[in-house]
Amino acid sequence: PDPNEPGKMYYGTENSGIYHFDIKGGLESAEHIDIEPLHSVNCMEGVDDRLWVCTRGGIGMVDENGFHDLTYLPLNNSIDSMMEDYHGNLWFTSSRLGVMKLVTNRFENIFADYGIPETVVNSTCLMDGNMYIGTDTGLVVIDKNGIVDSVPVTSAKTASGEPFDALNLVSLLR
Repeated sequence: PDPNEPGKMYYGTENSGIYHFDIKGGLESAEHIDIEPLHSVNCMEGVDDRLWVCTRGGIGMVDENGFHDLTYLPLNNSIDSMMEDYHGNLWFTSSRLGVMKLVTNRFENIFADYGIPETVVNSTCLMDGNMYIGTDTGLVVIDKNGIVDSVPVTSAKTASGEPFDALNLVSLLR
Protein backbone atom coordinates (compact mmCIF):
# COMPACT_ATOMS: atom_id res chain seq x y z
CA PRO A 1 0.00 0.00 0.00
CA ASP A 2 1.03 3.61 -0.59
CA PRO A 3 1.14 5.26 2.87
CA ASN A 4 0.91 8.74 1.33
CA GLU A 5 -2.04 8.07 -0.96
CA PRO A 6 -4.79 5.92 0.60
CA GLY A 7 -6.44 3.68 -1.98
CA LYS A 8 -3.27 3.33 -4.03
CA MET A 9 -0.75 0.50 -4.14
CA TYR A 10 2.66 -0.36 -5.52
CA TYR A 11 3.19 -3.58 -7.45
CA GLY A 12 6.70 -4.85 -8.18
CA THR A 13 7.52 -7.11 -11.11
CA GLU A 14 10.17 -9.61 -12.16
CA ASN A 15 11.11 -7.19 -14.93
CA SER A 16 12.53 -3.73 -14.35
CA GLY A 17 9.34 -2.12 -13.24
CA ILE A 18 7.05 -1.03 -10.45
CA TYR A 19 3.43 -0.08 -10.98
CA HIS A 20 1.66 2.54 -8.87
CA PHE A 21 -2.09 2.29 -9.21
CA ASP A 22 -5.49 3.08 -7.70
CA ILE A 23 -7.11 -0.05 -6.28
CA LYS A 24 -10.50 0.90 -7.74
CA GLY A 25 -9.05 1.64 -11.18
CA GLY A 26 -7.00 -1.55 -11.34
CA LEU A 27 -3.79 -2.06 -13.26
CA GLU A 28 -5.24 -0.26 -16.30
CA SER A 29 -4.76 3.02 -14.42
CA ALA A 30 -1.22 2.14 -13.31
CA GLU A 31 1.72 4.49 -13.57
CA HIS A 32 4.86 2.58 -14.60
CA ILE A 33 8.14 3.36 -12.79
CA ASP A 34 11.20 2.04 -14.59
CA ILE A 35 13.81 0.70 -12.15
CA GLU A 36 16.34 -0.56 -14.68
CA PRO A 37 19.00 -1.92 -14.25
CA LEU A 38 17.35 -3.49 -11.20
CA HIS A 39 14.90 -6.36 -11.63
CA SER A 40 12.92 -8.92 -9.62
CA VAL A 41 11.40 -6.83 -6.83
CA ASN A 42 11.43 -8.63 -3.47
CA CYS A 43 10.27 -5.88 -1.13
CA MET A 44 9.21 -2.22 -1.10
CA GLU A 45 9.06 0.02 1.98
CA GLY A 46 8.04 3.66 2.32
CA VAL A 47 10.32 5.74 4.56
CA ASP A 48 10.36 9.57 4.70
CA ASP A 49 8.48 10.13 1.42
CA ARG A 50 10.78 7.69 -0.37
CA LEU A 51 9.96 4.26 -1.68
CA TRP A 52 12.87 1.89 -1.02
CA VAL A 53 13.04 -1.01 -3.46
CA CYS A 54 14.81 -4.28 -2.60
CA THR A 55 15.50 -6.46 -5.61
CA ARG A 56 17.50 -9.46 -6.71
CA GLY A 57 19.96 -7.06 -8.37
CA GLY A 58 20.38 -4.49 -5.59
CA ILE A 59 18.72 -1.53 -3.88
CA GLY A 60 16.90 1.41 -5.41
CA MET A 61 14.91 4.38 -4.19
CA VAL A 62 12.05 6.38 -5.69
CA ASP A 63 11.45 9.98 -4.58
CA GLU A 64 9.90 13.12 -6.10
CA ASN A 65 12.79 13.25 -8.60
CA GLY A 66 12.21 9.71 -9.87
CA PHE A 67 14.14 6.46 -9.52
CA HIS A 68 17.69 6.28 -8.14
CA ASP A 69 19.82 3.15 -8.59
CA LEU A 70 21.95 2.51 -5.48
CA THR A 71 23.92 -0.49 -6.75
CA TYR A 72 27.17 1.19 -5.65
CA LEU A 73 26.35 0.08 -2.08
CA PRO A 74 28.28 -2.92 -0.71
CA LEU A 75 25.05 -4.93 -0.37
CA ASN A 76 24.09 -5.23 -4.05
CA ASN A 77 22.75 -8.74 -4.58
CA SER A 78 19.65 -10.68 -3.51
CA ILE A 79 18.21 -7.96 -1.26
CA ASP A 80 15.25 -9.56 0.49
CA SER A 81 13.95 -6.93 2.90
CA MET A 82 14.58 -3.70 4.77
CA MET A 83 13.38 -1.89 7.86
CA GLU A 84 13.91 1.40 9.69
CA ASP A 85 15.03 1.39 13.32
CA TYR A 86 14.14 3.94 16.03
CA HIS A 87 17.19 6.09 15.12
CA GLY A 88 16.13 6.35 11.47
CA ASN A 89 18.83 3.96 10.26
CA LEU A 90 17.88 1.61 7.44
CA TRP A 91 18.70 -2.10 7.70
CA PHE A 92 18.82 -4.30 4.61
CA THR A 93 19.11 -8.08 4.44
CA SER A 94 20.50 -10.20 1.65
CA SER A 95 20.21 -13.97 1.37
CA ARG A 96 23.73 -14.02 -0.12
CA LEU A 97 25.63 -11.12 1.45
CA GLY A 98 24.25 -10.73 4.98
CA VAL A 99 23.05 -7.53 6.65
CA MET A 100 23.81 -3.85 6.00
CA LYS A 101 22.99 -0.76 8.06
CA LEU A 102 22.60 2.50 6.15
CA VAL A 103 23.12 5.59 8.32
CA THR A 104 22.21 9.14 7.31
CA ASN A 105 25.24 11.34 6.79
CA ARG A 106 25.26 14.00 9.48
CA PHE A 107 27.69 16.16 7.50
CA GLU A 108 27.03 18.62 4.72
CA ASN A 109 29.20 18.97 1.62
CA ILE A 110 29.63 22.74 1.41
CA PHE A 111 31.66 22.45 -1.80
CA ALA A 112 28.79 20.65 -3.55
CA ASP A 113 26.18 23.02 -2.06
CA TYR A 114 27.93 26.12 -3.42
CA GLY A 115 29.42 24.68 -6.63
CA ILE A 116 33.01 25.05 -5.45
CA PRO A 117 35.55 22.72 -7.10
CA GLU A 118 36.69 20.08 -4.61
CA THR A 119 40.10 20.65 -3.06
CA VAL A 120 42.05 19.90 0.09
CA VAL A 121 40.85 21.88 3.12
CA ASN A 122 43.62 22.83 5.54
CA SER A 123 41.68 24.95 8.00
CA THR A 124 38.29 26.48 8.66
CA CYS A 125 37.13 29.37 10.80
CA LEU A 126 33.67 30.71 11.53
CA MET A 127 33.87 34.46 12.21
CA ASP A 128 31.23 37.19 12.10
CA GLY A 129 28.77 34.85 10.35
CA ASN A 130 31.25 33.97 7.59
CA MET A 131 32.90 30.59 7.01
CA TYR A 132 36.56 30.99 6.05
CA ILE A 133 37.99 27.90 4.36
CA GLY A 134 41.75 27.72 3.81
CA THR A 135 42.56 25.40 0.90
CA ASP A 136 45.60 24.41 -1.15
CA THR A 137 44.31 26.74 -3.87
CA GLY A 138 43.50 29.76 -1.69
CA LEU A 139 40.87 31.17 0.61
CA VAL A 140 37.16 30.53 0.13
CA VAL A 141 34.72 32.67 2.14
CA ILE A 142 31.02 31.87 2.43
CA ASP A 143 28.38 34.06 4.05
CA LYS A 144 24.61 33.57 4.43
CA ASN A 145 24.11 34.52 0.74
CA GLY A 146 26.81 32.34 -0.79
CA ILE A 147 30.41 32.72 -1.89
CA VAL A 148 32.06 36.04 -0.99
CA ASP A 149 34.38 37.49 -3.66
CA SER A 150 35.93 40.17 -1.50
CA VAL A 151 36.86 40.63 2.15
CA PRO A 152 38.25 44.14 2.71
CA VAL A 153 41.71 44.45 4.27
CA THR A 154 42.73 47.66 6.05
CA SER A 155 46.44 46.82 6.32
CA ALA A 156 48.85 43.96 5.67
CA LYS A 157 52.49 43.24 6.45
CA THR A 158 54.93 40.61 5.25
CA ALA A 159 56.46 38.11 7.71
CA SER A 160 59.39 40.48 8.14
CA GLY A 161 57.07 43.36 9.06
CA GLU A 162 57.18 45.26 5.78
CA PRO A 163 53.78 46.82 4.90
CA PHE A 164 52.28 46.23 1.45
CA ASP A 165 49.13 47.22 -0.36
CA ALA A 166 46.28 44.75 -0.01
CA LEU A 167 42.63 45.55 -0.48
CA ASN A 168 41.06 42.09 -0.64
CA LEU A 169 41.90 39.13 1.60
CA VAL A 170 40.47 36.58 -0.86
CA SER A 171 42.68 37.73 -3.75
CA LEU A 172 45.66 38.24 -1.39
CA LEU A 173 45.51 34.56 -0.34
CA ARG A 174 44.83 33.19 -3.81
